[in-house]
Amino acid sequence: MVALSRAWLSKASVVMADELSTGLAPQVVDDMFASLGSLSNAGVSVIMVEQFAHKAIRLADRCIFLRKGVVQAAGPAADFRDGDLVEHYLGAEAV
Repeated sequence: MVALSRAWLSKASVVMADELSTGLAPQVVDDMFASLGSLSNAGVSVIMVEQFAHKAIRLADRCIFLRKGVVQAAGPAADFRDGDLVEHYLGAEAV
């Protein structure tokens, strides 16, 4: 939370978030994603690695799926909101 506050105050042009949700309560996770969305809407580029991929896909403009450091798929996030693709790459239901 402090890092996101610093990004706002410093007028950062890029924010990198690695497993932002780790160890946080569900409501706090939702608040953090809302803050990232606000940063993104303000023109800040957000690069994210996240365990809650379904939340990240909803926030993203573009997605890159890696497996053992190799790009498996990449493209507009809207392309990965399809249930078949999400299931294929994440083993999860559609978002």
